[in-house]
Amino acid sequence: METMTDEKNPLTRKAEKHDQQFWVTLALLLKARKGDLSAWDKLMDSMHGKLPDRLINETPPLALVKFFGEEPHGDPRTKDSRG
Repeated sequence: METMTDEKNPLTRKAEKHDQQFWVTLALLLKARKGDLSAWDKLMDSMHGKLPDRLINETPPLALVKFFGEEPHGDPRTKDSRG
């Protein structure tokens, strides 16, 4: 990917010397601009990191009670609420 090549940039319409990563990214950008959602996803993943398939909350409920300093009030949808 570090090989430098001199090619015509379709955005500037000028010959420019860049590495292969630039040209591949530019190709993805041009595809994304034409509506290719797969290309858009690949660009976003490379810029911001791939999102996990799912988020897992591993915080036990008691830790939240201690953090907020309150006792649980029960489920507000039931008559067992103590609040």
